[in-house]
Amino acid sequence: MSSILEPSAVAKEFNYLKTLSPKQTIVDSRIEQNEIHLFLEPLVDPQCPSCGKTTNRIHDFHERVVRDIDFEGFKVFLHVKMRRVRCPCGCVGRERIDWLGKRLRITDRMVAYAQSLLASGMTVSAVSRQLKLDWDLIKKLNLWRLRSGLTQQKSEP
Repeated sequence: MSSILEPSAVAKEFNYLKTLSPKQTIVDSRIEQNEIHLFLEPLVDPQCPSCGKTTNRIHDFHERVVRDIDFEGFKVFLHVKMRRVRCPCGCVGRERIDWLGKRLRITDRMVAYAQSLLASGMTVSAVSRQLKLDWDLIKKLNLWRLRSGLTQQKSEP
């Protein structure tokens, strides 16, 4: 069963979205079983990934579905409109979204949460089961966490 929520009501409930990205707004939302789907639209013109200049020349766009941290027992999925720009500098590239890794399907906030669970001593399997994420993804996040810890230790005197 699917229900449709008023976007303004969801925006109030999900005011954490503003901390995630003040450059995005919720334009639609749906609750399906134990999942919340938020549909985001950009509020600002995109920047060229090459030169960093703002441009309004959109080449094309597609939707990317990204998992965020759970909310009140619901899995949260963000449907993000990803734009590819055609810049006067000659670049045709996908805009960067600062809270989203280049090829990840989870937000940076979810990455940090999973890594904090791993750092607390939970196993990869336990974190994977708790967050309902792929075991291989959690293993990769754990390796990134361990490598960053080694890099920090090497840089200390």
